[in-house]
Order: sequence, then C-alpha cells, then structure tokens
Amino acid sequence: MPRRPRHPVADLESILQDADRKGWDVQKKATYYSIRCPCPLKHKTMVHLTPGPYYANHKRQWLKHHTCWEELESG
Repeated sequence: MPRRPRHPVADLESILQDADRKGWDVQKKATYYSIRCPCPLKHKTMVHLTPGPYYANHKRQWLKHHTCWEELESG
C-alpha cells in the first residue's frame, strides 16, 4: 500500500489514520483529503487542509453520527 502524505494537523492526521485502520479509502487531493467508507453505501467526506479550531471534533462527531464509522472494526 503506497504511503499517503501526512496531514499537517495532528488531530486530523489521527482521523485519517483511524480511517486507514478501518479500511476506508483515503486519498490526497489538491486542498483536502477524501475519505470513503468500504460499506455498500459508500459514505464519504472531505478532511480539509486548513481547518478552523473545532474542525477535528466536529468531523469526528459527523463521522460518528452520519456514517458507519463506529460499526467498522478497528485494525
């Protein structure tokens, strides 16, 4: 598996690492990362490169409430 570039914000890099472990497809785009769920519904979202102060918390909550993020096994 080719390594992707690290996110410059540690909290958001943690989200991307969790997505990798859960089997989500993580792709680096020009100004954001795209993450897509492996389930048949193909949940997807973007992780921006220049977020606001509460962005990481909001992104984790959105993933928890609007996708199958919590249902997928880690590791």
